[in-house]
Amino acid sequence: MERTLFKCTVDRKNRIVTTVVILPIVVIAVAIWLTSPGGSGGWIATIVLPAIMGITAAVVYGNLPREMAVTQEAIVLKCPFGTKIILRNAETEVRRVRDTEMRGLWRKCGSDGVFGKWGLFASKRYPRVHFYAKRSRRDWILVKSAGQVYVLAPDDPDAFLELFS
Repeated sequence: MERTLFKCTVDRKNRIVTTVVILPIVVIAVAIWLTSPGGSGGWIATIVLPAIMGITAAVVYGNLPREMAVTQEAIVLKCPFGTKIILRNAETEVRRVRDTEMRGLWRKCGSDGVFGKWGLFASKRYPRVHFYAKRSRRDWILVKSAGQVYVLAPDDPDAFLELFS
């Protein structure tokens, strides 16, 4: 099998959610700065609030893949902050996620909404799910490999799945 590349872009829904989450924080910071009577409280809120949001957005964006490469040995997630490798073997399972499988997820660490869904999540069905999804639920692909569960979202999920059939 030759190396096949898949782009990973943020879909419209996640762009809207990201804007709805980030824009009010910027507006609140500016409002605090403009209405503060010159005390240090206004400067702290104006700097700290956007800094926390900016760092959060940078960490999430930096750990979400920009593209995926599928080879015979692995699925390689190319992220701005580094590369994540999901090794493949004879027992590796790759399939589309059903809506019922991801109900009741709770976030252990990560983000849900800013640029997509990234981090470590859990549910009764899956105690550890690693999310790397910039797209909405209908595009999610579940990968079970070496005892780990990953949810990925390539731009072309059908072509991605064809490589494993």
